[in-house]
Amino acid sequence: MIFSVQIFDELESTNTTALERARENADEGTIIVAKRQSFGRGRNNRVWSSPVGNLYCSTILRPQRDQQEWGQLSFVCALSIGSVLDDFSLEWKLKWPNDVLCRGAKVSGILLEKESNFIIAGIGINVLQVPHVEGRIVTSIWQEYTALQQQSLLIASAVERILDADQVRLALQKHLTYWYDLWQEQGFQPIRDAWLQKAVGLNNRLKVSLPSGKIVEGVMLGIDAQGVLEIKTGDDMLEKITAGDVFFD
Repeated sequence: MIFSVQIFDELESTNTTALERARENADEGTIIVAKRQSFGRGRNNRVWSSPVGNLYCSTILRPQRDQQEWGQLSFVCALSIGSVLDDFSLEWKLKWPNDVLCRGAKVSGILLEKESNFIIAGIGINVLQVPHVEGRIVTSIWQEYTALQQQSLLIASAVERILDADQVRLALQKHLTYWYDLWQEQGFQPIRDAWLQKAVGLNNRLKVSLPSGKIVEGVMLGIDAQGVLEIKTGDDMLEKITAGDVFFD
């Protein structure tokens, strides 16, 4: 993928600006980056806190696969973020549908928004700052890396001087290209396989809060060939869930 990067000191939301550019026929690979967002948006209309020092970017994608498959890009983006964390030797896990976790704490956010001939992949990564998020445990790459290297202040200080949002963005571009191209060429199966290897909660009990407010309880079996969450309920029925918030017992 060829990237065209547009960087702004501040935007209301990188997704909003990327949507505008896409409607004006901007090329695939156009990335809108903001050092700060005044009204960042997360999943389910949640506000995404956007302090300076973290990465906020939205990429215009024009997939060649069937539109019914485009939602699978949520898993593509999650694996891309995880690969960035690999670059810093950090341990990470994935929680359905697209939370990337370090030691159980959320390190990023993903917001997909699509129209007829494009989809916007909005990604926020906590690089240096750890914003307060109501009801969530949150961390940053810097916090996790310094915890890993706390025995060596010299190493940690050296990394602090070079770690910034631009460095993380360049790594993200590399890994997004890999996972996106793999999905385009081979479909969801290799994405599903890689996601399941990092999935948290497999074969464990969980609760899922559905958009309707209903709570579904059971054991997490995994995800199907479309990325739908599969749960075995108490009466041994298979429940398939397309949207919801997951909580583990």
